[in-house]
Amino acid sequence: MRELNQQEIDMAQSVIDRTEPDIYELNKLYSQEWASIESHTTFGKAFKQAVTNGLLRNIRWHTLETDNHNFYEVF
Repeated sequence: MRELNQQEIDMAQSVIDRTEPDIYELNKLYSQEWASIESHTTFGKAFKQAVTNGLLRNIRWHTLETDNHNFYEVF
């Protein structure tokens, strides 16, 4: 399984750090940066793995919706 590289982890942490606490779908969390991500599905899986492995601060996995989209809580 693909993992986030250090540059992606740094970008993710930057996105999280400037985001107000709430629950977000990944595309809403990344907003403008989302368009620059090549494969949303592959990135989404790697992002979830980074969150659940504790590589990112102030965020946790929240829920999986019926449309197979993950939601995350920024706190």
